[in-house]
Amino acid sequence: MADIDRLQCRNIPMNFLPPTPPGLEALYLACRRIYPDQPNPLQVAALVKYWLGGPDPLDYISMYANPGDVELDIPPHWHYISFGLSDLHGDGRVHEVTGPETPSGFGFELTFRLRREASETAPPTWPATLMQSLAKYVFQSGNTLCAGDHVSWHCALDNSESRIQHILMAADPQLTTTTTPFGPVSFVQVVGICKEELLAAQRWNGPGVLDILKRLPVAGGAWLVTDMRRGENILELDPAAQEEVDRGIEEDGSNLSGVSARCSWSEFNQLFTPGESGGLATPPLSPHSDSEQIQAALKKGSLNTRPVLPPIKGQAERHGIDSRDTSLESHFYDEDCLSEATELVRTRRLESLHLTFNLESGTLLRLVICSRDTSLESHFYDEDCLSEATELVRTRRLESLHLTFNLESGTLLRLCCYSSRDTSLESHFYDEDCLSEATELVRTRRLESLHLTFNLESGILLPLAIRGRVRHGRHFTFKSVLGDTAITLVAASVTGTFVDADKPYVAHGPWLQVLIPEDFIEIMATSLEPLNNPDQLTLPKTFFWKERKLAITILSDGRYQ
Repeated sequence: MADIDRLQCRNIPMNFLPPTPPGLEALYLACRRIYPDQPNPLQVAALVKYWLGGPDPLDYISMYANPGDVELDIPPHWHYISFGLSDLHGDGRVHEVTGPETPSGFGFELTFRLRREASETAPPTWPATLMQSLAKYVFQSGNTLCAGDHVSWHCALDNSESRIQHILMAADPQLTTTTTPFGPVSFVQVVGICKEELLAAQRWNGPGVLDILKRLPVAGGAWLVTDMRRGENILELDPAAQEEVDRGIEEDGSNLSGVSARCSWSEFNQLFTPGESGGLATPPLSPHSDSEQIQAALKKGSLNTRPVLPPIKGQAERHGIDSRDTSLESHFYDEDCLSEATELVRTRRLESLHLTFNLESGTLLRLVICSRDTSLESHFYDEDCLSEATELVRTRRLESLHLTFNLESGTLLRLCCYSSRDTSLESHFYDEDCLSEATELVRTRRLESLHLTFNLESGILLPLAIRGRVRHGRHFTFKSVLGDTAITLVAASVTGTFVDADKPYVAHGPWLQVLIPEDFIEIMATSLEPLNNPDQLTLPKTFFWKERKLAITILSDGRYQ
């Protein structure tokens, strides 16, 4: 039997290759229609496929040489096309098996067009890394990328000194929606943009900014070719562009309905009694100086006259996909930068110091001070000192007590106080009616006063939220990256909300809704105008509307708690 097996192996042709998966073959065919002279383009391939436990979701990224079009003023460029966001195999190894009428996988693949330098004979591979990072975000968050969406990247796409540091998504001008055995697939093109163009897309909309880029050959032209050497933004290239953007914001508002942010809210009635300076006490600041870039979880805003407010999903609902980082941030760093960062970690002199301990840790301070060994490696303590420290841990009478709970824990207080029929600590059986009351408390809670806190990067979007969304009868949501907290600003015309004129601030679990009445929109927008010039702000900055019992504090990105 073994001889037969060996004989069969010898009869297999040396050039035998497994058949191309049906979904992949359909996409290859679409590419061959555009590049019939490049049947075997250069490819970047995942060494270990995602469905075998590899880190990269895209199986392949093909790189084609596009000659451009002289008549359309399209320069020669490299055209990158991904394979893996759609269902290539149709057997459930990556995506759920669906019928041919529903989108294949996530329903799209990514493309990217990079201007080709005259001296280049081979395409750079950094765009493949960029596309893999975007694909990871899609797989891990479940959010799809659509034409008109934008991504705040916060560094040059190629890790150079380029001004092209953010991304707009567009429809690929040559690759149209393709039918595969597992459903239709569209091609969404990654377009590199400047900071000023990102702000215009946020305050107005992505499609409007794309139209301006298309009519300016230097900024991308009709095929939206990214030029990493571009030094001028659209507002500098075309003086009329600023007026067009301003008019669009005034007439259309903003399509951006929400962002991921560092934000929090609280109800502190005592804050609304002005202090000696007539202002508000600012919340405690974190001593940490680390700052994480806020990556926008972007979705198109509703253009309905009376938009319905969508529900906010909890983390458990949003993160069904396992394991890897859902951040859009790049994790590839320059070696010199890493060396500099390491050097900064090594030594830092502090002029002053404030240490904070919980009670159990704090009572061990005497134990540490009593130690007779000056070595940092010493872990042997004097027996009497240890006895004193242990005694401190055992009993401590408190003359007064202040307990602090988050909302979810706090709503269980009635449950604990009224339901337990046993006075022992082992009792865990609660009254059903009391549990119902506690659950009801989680659903809606009216706040008499409100203090909102944002980091600077999130806070500078408040003018956009008010003028570009609420003023046009829409809503805007700040979703915390630190938990399930969400803050939604709503206009009076938005339906499906918990707020009204009598109760403008309502919490539904961790989701806060804030009604901005029509007579308050312009007042609030005017007060927040300093946020349009963040470089001139002195932080922390608190905006206070006493008659509304509302305060907003903006903290620096590095000191946000």
